[in-house]
Amino acid sequence: MDSFEEAGSQLRNLANAFYELVMKDYGPPWAASSRVLREVQENPYYRGRWGTRPVQDATMSAHAALVLAHDHLVGMAHLFSAKHTLTTPVTLARTVMVAAARAYWQFDPGITVRERVRRAMNVQLASYQERDNLLGPAQSQARDKLVSQVLAITQTAARHGFTVMTDRPRYGQLAPLRFLDAKLPHEMKMVHEMLADDESDELGRTVYRVASAVVHAQPHTLGLLNFQRNGRPVDGVGAAEMSVSLQALTTYTGGAVLGVYNSAGRALDHAGLATRAWERAALPVLRKWGETMNRLPHA
Repeated sequence: MDSFEEAGSQLRNLANAFYELVMKDYGPPWAASSRVLREVQENPYYRGRWGTRPVQDATMSAHAALVLAHDHLVGMAHLFSAKHTLTTPVTLARTVMVAAARAYWQFDPGITVRERVRRAMNVQLASYQERDNLLGPAQSQARDKLVSQVLAITQTAARHGFTVMTDRPRYGQLAPLRFLDAKLPHEMKMVHEMLADDESDELGRTVYRVASAVVHAQPHTLGLLNFQRNGRPVDGVGAAEMSVSLQALTTYTGGAVLGVYNSAGRALDHAGLATRAWERAALPVLRKWGETMNRLPHA
């Protein structure tokens, strides 16, 4: 790619294909040969206060993460070609990576139905805790509803042999975190597993760490930028024009592009849907991204 405008156009192509070929019609009726159709046969066994279709809900929970990934991917596309922006696409890339990695983790083809349900319920329990922490002291009715929703999960889970555990609230939080068997993996770990060829591959950890630094406005992220002095310093303070290279920006957003590709592939595989059309649409974007960041895509 030769320009930020072309990079933005490539991201729009990827986002459009992601929506049309993966997300748009994702759901029942499921393909006859699909893993999800086999799994939803166990809905009656897992039915309870936490839902009448908990196995199918676990699949749609992963799809919901892809919705968030797509939303922020569209934003990335706009910001790549926007004027007067520097590292803001990296901020959105972090959300794309995290959302795609959670879907990738939930769509894992090697886990049991029980484990898929557990993972989805832990995602939901973590969400309930965060919602509770956002409530004010006077919002007792909303808090009571959240307590009831948490109990619906934990009481049903206990009947199915899950170990319901509680983590004390951290400083500044009011609500404890409840989870089944084990807590959610750290975001960096999920991103690493989605992007790495093997355990020694540091791509996922590196791009997550850099993106997190940008999100939290860490001063060392200024090292991603180029500076050109503008005029003479006055009392030791000088003006400079800041810019970011296309190669640097594609490098630190490359995890989002590759993550969307990998997680979409798992989603299609889980639903028994062909991946050929998605690969035809997405691989040219990955190749252009890889050429620009001087790293070939994992495909």
